[in-house]
Amino acid sequence: MGDTVVNIILQICFYMGFKEIYLIGTDCNYFGNDKHSSIVGYKDDNKLHQSPDIIYNGMISDYKCAKKEAEKRGIKIYNATRGGMLEVFDRVDLDTVLKS
Repeated sequence: MGDTVVNIILQICFYMGFKEIYLIGTDCNYFGNDKHSSIVGYKDDNKLHQSPDIIYNGMISDYKCAKKEAEKRGIKIYNATRGGMLEVFDRVDLDTVLKS
């Protein structure tokens, strides 16, 4: 299963037979004081069971496994997120994808 719900969604996409998957909003930006960060407010409050670094590294490991499995199945995963820290998948420009 892993450290991100996106991994479950990718497995469903594999099962459904998608040959191209475009990720949108998977910025993996869980550090700093960015108000859009999913971990802001938890970082110093001991509310997380793991540190943000461990969570981030676990998610990146999950994405690498998903990419490897996708490649075995002939599936291409693209990152169409604007910005962010996810660099496992090839990046594509969202505006270009939406125009095609």
